[in-house]
Amino acid sequence: MFRQLILITLLSAFSFNLSTFNITSINRAGARSLKGSVVIGVDNKSSDVIISDIKGTVYRGETALVNGKAEDVTIPAGSNKVSVSGIATVCPGSSVWIAMFAALSDIDSLTADISCTLTDKASGKSTLVEKKGVSLKHYLNSNK
Repeated sequence: MFRQLILITLLSAFSFNLSTFNITSINRAGARSLKGSVVIGVDNKSSDVIISDIKGTVYRGETALVNGKAEDVTIPAGSNKVSVSGIATVCPGSSVWIAMFAALSDIDSLTADISCTLTDKASGKSTLVEKKGVSLKHYLNSNK
């Protein structure tokens, strides 16, 4: 669930107009990790965009709950959906139960720091994009 929140927040933050969000797979990747894939509806009206080095951390106050990392993805010009795969791991000092409780009962206190590199495929120009303290609730509400 946190992996999906990080991905939806990440793509929302970079102005891809999200229309749908469907989990296509989710599996345990260890005692403290989940891996999975989602298909996200987008409206990419620009040229082909490569998103790489996708990373994020979900916080509750000052406490890091979950770290997430997604595989590089290319969003072709004119795309209406993209598949994204990644992994989320509970941070040291946190627990699966704390992370689940926060997600289910305390969404107002959750924020994320996210970063990635955006590359315009046509020009090769890359930009490092970082967002700090992004409210997960804000992005979840803005994409309904």
